Amino acid sequence: MAKTETADLERAEKAVEAPPPPHMNVQVPPKTAAEMAAEWDAAFSQTGAAEKFTQVSAELRASALSAYERGGSAGLAKMEIEVNHLVKAKDCGPVFVINGNKIEVHNIQGIDDDAYGKLTADQQSQYHRISSVNGDCGYNKELTPPVVVDKPENQGLLLKPGQKVSADFPSEYALAAAFKAGDMLDKDWIAANPEQDYLIKSLRPAAAELPSIPEGIIAGKACKGDPAPINDFFKAHGLDMRIDKLGPGDVAIAGTLSLQGAWQGESTKMTAADGKEYPAALVHNIKSFTQEGATVVQLYKKGGVTVYAALAGDDKLTSFQVTARAAELTPSPTAPRADYESVLIPKVDKNVSSDLTGLIGMRATDGSQVSQAKMQTKLAVDEKGFKAEQGVSIMISRGMTPPSFKLDKPFIMWAVADGCLQPIFATEVDQRYWKDPKH
Repeated sequence: MAKTETADLERAEKAVEAPPPPHMNVQVPPKTAAEMAAEWDAAFSQTGAAEKFTQVSAELRASALSAYERGGSAGLAKMEIEVNHLVKAKDCGPVFVINGNKIEVHNIQGIDDDAYGKLTADQQSQYHRISSVNGDCGYNKELTPPVVVDKPENQGLLLKPGQKVSADFPSEYALAAAFKAGDMLDKDWIAANPEQDYLIKSLRPAAAELPSIPEGIIAGKACKGDPAPINDFFKAHGLDMRIDKLGPGDVAIAGTLSLQGAWQGESTKMTAADGKEYPAALVHNIKSFTQEGATVVQLYKKGGVTVYAALAGDDKLTSFQVTARAAELTPSPTAPRADYESVLIPKVDKNVSSDLTGLIGMRATDGSQVSQAKMQTKLAVDEKGFKAEQGVSIMISRGMTPPSFKLDKPFIMWAVADGCLQPIFATEVDQRYWKDPKH
């Protein structure tokens, strides 16, 4: 980092002396990178900004937990880059450090090696080196005491036996493109199972990231009345999905993913762990990493897209667990390199269509309800490269009234007043009194 101004150093020294206020432990909803950067700059520009900074730290903590929960250490690294890119204060900003099972949030101000060498011994003692999720940050002074929180569990992998989910799950971005095309993003959706909860939580963040995906990979479409536009949309993207008909109040939304890449490999065979021989491709000049205790190979990188592969492990993954595990295994910028420079990968010819049963019945407060959800996944892999295509179609019936709860047996009716521990009125009502009071 570049040389720090004297006034900035004095302000930082004052900030670090102040104790954190009691509101440090208040739960704060995550904010966008732009909002965080603006608040960070506002705190840094204030005299005696320790209290303001601790509030910013609380908000950074919430955003860090959200980013890690959704994308692992790679997601946390992405958020750090985005926020620091938008912070205007010179040579300053928040950094995130993963330390064992903890995430540390640091607000730092740094200097380069030359400036550090010109400081007195006492001044140098105020600085230390920090290695964030994005690598070594050099010599830095803490503007406020670091905030330390427990790393969250990967919610995408926490399924209880018997919980209803689909066998497969499509790209979050294809789903986001579909919901965006049908103006369905801002509806107040209600989850009835873990898969619906995962979708609802991922829709808006994924939609916000759509502009970051290279053009032509993700597309969305919506129609009502005539399903032909959706069917033509799927056909244009190499998929044979179809919607046969739409009801008067139905809206069909669709999303697709189209991705392919080439590599130089050799056609060969491999004997797998099951003892059987399969056609395979030997791909050279790959990179490999160790992430979350697993070996991850980088098969392809071009045009802003990177393709990885790793063994699935012993756990049987289903539905959105595959996406959650992949996010967890995506190598962070500081992931150690492994020694592999080639990979033997089976050739693949996958073309699977399935019902997204876990999404059926997902409804919004306006009465809109998912009445049909399907997906198709195609993947081809050989010695020349790969091609992936995926489509998702969702039919939403608008204006449907959610099922009503029936008070068809004797019931209790009561009223409560704010601040009172007991009901101010309560009575039981049975069939003797079920009659129209107007008569």
